[in-house]
Amino acid sequence: MIRQAYVAGSYSADTRTRVLHNISRALVAGCSLTKQGFHPIVPHTAGSHHATWDDAMERCRFTIRNMSPTRDVLVLLPGWEQSKGACEERQLALDVGLPILTLDEALTWEVS
Repeated sequence: MIRQAYVAGSYSADTRTRVLHNISRALVAGCSLTKQGFHPIVPHTAGSHHATWDDAMERCRFTIRNMSPTRDVLVLLPGWEQSKGACEERQLALDVGLPILTLDEALTWEVS
């Protein structure tokens, strides 16, 4: 059974350096999830980095709506609570019935 893990966490920031830091954190999490046996979806690296917030979030919404609650999970990065987008992604995952894990929980999850 394939287990996709959608990585939700901050992207936007007040400086380009902080945006790059957020992208790097998400990529490191994706690599760690791969080692755990997941197939990560890291939206921080998808699409144009010049897209509007609304356009980027619409791609995220589409992705989450098309995930399977029996095969996939949403993984929250530390500090997700401060991200408007991650909060919306979490709520959408709840609405579609996806399991939601913190990164620490996902890294100890038994992927089948």
